Amino acid sequence: MVNTHPQQKLVAKKIIKEKIDPKLIKYINQNILPEYDQNEHAHDRGHAEYVTHRSLSFAHDFSHNLNYAMVYTIAAYHDIKHHVNAKEHEKLGSQALLTDRHLREYFNPEQIETMAEAVFDHRSSADSEPRTIYGKIICSADRTTTIRNAMQATYHYRAFHYAKNNLQEIINDAYKHIKSKYGPDGYAIPKNYFPDPEFESFLSDIKQVVSSLGLFQKVFIKVNQLENANLYKTIKENNLQP
Repeated sequence: MVNTHPQQKLVAKKIIKEKIDPKLIKYINQNILPEYDQNEHAHDRGHAEYVTHRSLSFAHDFSHNLNYAMVYTIAAYHDIKHHVNAKEHEKLGSQALLTDRHLREYFNPEQIETMAEAVFDHRSSADSEPRTIYGKIICSADRTTTIRNAMQATYHYRAFHYAKNNLQEIINDAYKHIKSKYGPDGYAIPKNYFPDPEFESFLSDIKQVVSSLGLFQKVFIKVNQLENANLYKTIKENNLQP
């Protein structure tokens, strides 16, 4: 389970209770969120909840005039199709939202279009920045804020999608991914559009961890409890240094 900052969680739960139609919440809980159970651990229902809490907190801090129900719905759909096609899940999720007839009970066509655009635009690896404030909220909220979460999410994703790879290959690919995303000049860094002290602290920590493959491997193995794997024994025997 990915843990949201307590204050963000408190703000989000208050908004959900006081500002969002209970019938919409019930529909999403019963018909949308269960699909996250088909995703791998890094993009499961706990991740959806984490992103929902952060999204609502950012929306609250930015402007009280934003539509919280839209923010909530965007977060619910953002990774719903990750299990279908991870590389194009933002497009599939956007289409799922756009064609969901039940949402017409709560939103007008323009709002639905805006939400679909936000889901489409949420990936940090996208070439352009999100088109609307709602897209910027979901893009910013969908950031990890701890080394533990980053390491675990990267491991679970690769263990699920690249099951034939050995552990060394998984670690090498994870190192390349995290360094390109969060290291110096990482592509995800400019895609954070709101004050986020936790994310800034994480960036400082993760840049040190990715400063060398040796250090990264040791942290990766420890966080994911892979000490008994054959690779770890090889690393110890070779006395691999950071």
